[in-house]
Amino acid sequence: MKDFKHQVLDTIKHCLELVEEVSIKGTLFDLGSYPGFVQEGEGEVKGELYRINDPQKVFEVLDEYEGLNEDQPEYVRKEIAVTLNDGSELQSWIYEFQPGDGQQYKIIENGDYIAYIRNKVKNVS
Repeated sequence: MKDFKHQVLDTIKHCLELVEEVSIKGTLFDLGSYPGFVQEGEGEVKGELYRINDPQKVFEVLDEYEGLNEDQPEYVRKEIAVTLNDGSELQSWIYEFQPGDGQQYKIIENGDYIAYIRNKVKNVS
């Protein structure tokens, strides 16, 4: 998130403190203009761990943005283990993509959305 400019993030960034980059087991998909993570698979997905200073506000904003209140949400919020740089694990909240529609999505093989987008832009130029 630190490398993204987004209106939703602007409303909550004062409530977030970057702790460190982390990794989680699973699969990362290219959904067009944003990524989708699923916990299935043995891949390593890179992410960022944030300390949340106002959880109620942050989750209210993010849950609405991710559509959690809809009948068939595209994402669900759940708690999973993330791996820290020192190899230890910590429980953290994530938003997991719910593919459910049978559509096939491109897998981001390296599990790093930022690097994937940068490479995609470089190859277009």
